[in-house]
Amino acid sequence: MLHIIKFLKNRSKLDLSIFLLLIFYWTSIWSSIGVGYKSILFFGNNLIENINFFRINLPLLLSLISSLFLIFKINKLKSFNILYLFYLYFLLQLIGLFFNSEVNFTLGNNFLIILGIGSINLFIILKIFNKENFSKYLLYTSIIFCMVFVLFIFITNIDKMAEYLAYSTFYSLSLPSDRLLDNAYPRTTGLSRLFAVVNLFLIGLYINNFFKHKKIISISLLAIIVIFGSIIWGFQSRGTIISYSSSIIIIILLFKKKFQSKIIDLFLILLIPILIFQGASGISKNIFLKKYDIPSEKFENMNDQEKQEFQKKFFEQMSDQEKQEFQKKLKEVKQQSSYANRFLRKQMITSGRIEIWKYALSNYDFKKIFGYGVQADRFLLGKKYKSYGNNSSNVFLYFFICGGYLSLILLIIILSKVYYYCLNIYFKKDYNFIKESFLFKISLMLLIFFSVRGLVENSYGLFSIDFILVILSIFIIENLYNKSMNLKIL
Repeated sequence: MLHIIKFLKNRSKLDLSIFLLLIFYWTSIWSSIGVGYKSILFFGNNLIENINFFRINLPLLLSLISSLFLIFKINKLKSFNILYLFYLYFLLQLIGLFFNSEVNFTLGNNFLIILGIGSINLFIILKIFNKENFSKYLLYTSIIFCMVFVLFIFITNIDKMAEYLAYSTFYSLSLPSDRLLDNAYPRTTGLSRLFAVVNLFLIGLYINNFFKHKKIISISLLAIIVIFGSIIWGFQSRGTIISYSSSIIIIILLFKKKFQSKIIDLFLILLIPILIFQGASGISKNIFLKKYDIPSEKFENMNDQEKQEFQKKFFEQMSDQEKQEFQKKLKEVKQQSSYANRFLRKQMITSGRIEIWKYALSNYDFKKIFGYGVQADRFLLGKKYKSYGNNSSNVFLYFFICGGYLSLILLIIILSKVYYYCLNIYFKKDYNFIKESFLFKISLMLLIFFSVRGLVENSYGLFSIDFILVILSIFIIENLYNKSMNLKIL
């Protein structure tokens, strides 16, 4: 906090004005995530609809204003920036949608593109005014948003999580019918993704030895990392776990110098959380069974006839609905080992993703050079896969069916370029001071995480949390490579 106050005191009024405007813009972009397009027109019916109306319309308005501003400043756009390729990607989607006669060209179909463009505009404006350093505050603001929502999940679901611990999984914590501010509640994959992003940030602090001279804080930080790791494992979202583990393994292997330190950190951060969760789950299961299956300490000393009579009286106190719910929960807890670990479930290795990919490609008209337009997977898969399953679940496939062949090429160029920057920063001697910086490590972790996640989710293919964090990471890495940012935390 003292660092932030010092930062604010040492800045000019112009910098402070830019800083506040920047945070306001970025906050409005974040607040629009998850709002349905119908909220664009709904105002005045009730408080929630009014909140959603401003959540979506304010960032849309800012996106349009910033786009007009950049049109007048187009002569300032001189050097190449990877984010320019996303503009071309969105343009290709618009062309694809325009030529898709089966889908109307409406604001409802394009508002995500407008928000995506508005997000990129902010970074281009920073580049024009040589304010690249301000991007680090966008990173911290983003982490704060994720932390707030993680805290919200804890507070609102603490009872559920305590109960589901006995089932060895939090996967059913979020159901398709759940709503948040009258919009779809994030899926389990989304919830686990938020925990992973927050934990990657904490792991970045840990690996960079921010509190090496304060052992109590350092140990507390590691304890929080382990607890969050246990929760991430508990969500049993295989995409998140694989992405999260991949980023941690790569970062620890790259940046921990001693072999012993690599092994210890991998054990503490990846394996210990699994053991803790499984152990806590076993204890929770025993408590559950003791509470419901054996409701009395005297029960164990009873003979079979006495046990039957005791259970009969126990069930007589319940209503029919309570009995059904009780039997269901008891069966689930007893059978938890057969279904809780989603990595071991038969015929569920990819959760039907391979079938979805095959179906999308087999129904794609390969003569469509520009694809079908934004959210084309809803169009291609909607007839066969309803609601929860009508997304392509692969960012490469999503780029292709939405924007055609050129979009797929753009994605390959984007990833190739940014990883080229990463390799240069890591291996070239004149980048050593950048390689060891916290900004590079956290940006690289996020980039790896979402790159892997993109193999099994639409991820950053459309405006979302993934998209915002990916373009932010790309912008920071590119400017670190160009040495146009300082490495100070503030």
